[in-house]
Amino acid sequence: NLKTALIGDSNGIAFDSAYAKKYPNSKGLSRGAWRAQDWLKALQMWEEAKSKGKSWKEYPKKARKTYDIEYSVGKLLKYDPEVISVSLLGGNDSYKKVIGTGESDDSKLESHIENHVKPLMRLIKKYGGTYGGAAAAPVRLNLRTNLNNALEKAAKEVGIPFYNPTKNAAYDL
Repeated sequence: NLKTALIGDSNGIAFDSAYAKKYPNSKGLSRGAWRAQDWLKALQMWEEAKSKGKSWKEYPKKARKTYDIEYSVGKLLKYDPEVISVSLLGGNDSYKKVIGTGESDDSKLESHIENHVKPLMRLIKKYGGTYGGAAAAPVRLNLRTNLNNALEKAAKEVGIPFYNPTKNAAYDL
């Protein structure tokens, strides 16, 4: 029963809540409209704050904006998780301006994976977690599917368990 923090985007919020009901030693910290690069920065800042002995009381008690990374750092410091897992993350990365077409030969997708996703996966692996990709939502589904396929490949390279929400899903529900 290790203290587990669940991080992700708005699609992860409902998942986090259901998981926490079943496993009370977990806490959902997913945030709406967050991306891999936001969680990467938050976790890096959290590790630095921990190493410097900072208290959660030094951080905002309420989010001042959607991308209030300092707020999430404070929440992580306060909860002090032993395990960190990504519940669902990638829907807000599924835009052409972030990952291009999402095809495997697209340099935007490759850059996103190398610069944001793999470093985040390495941190999640360091804390014994797993990684869930972009939810199988109808919004930009093709981009989400392409991103999840790239995330799955990256997870194999990093050596972290990965859940692909768009694999073998019934989209016509």
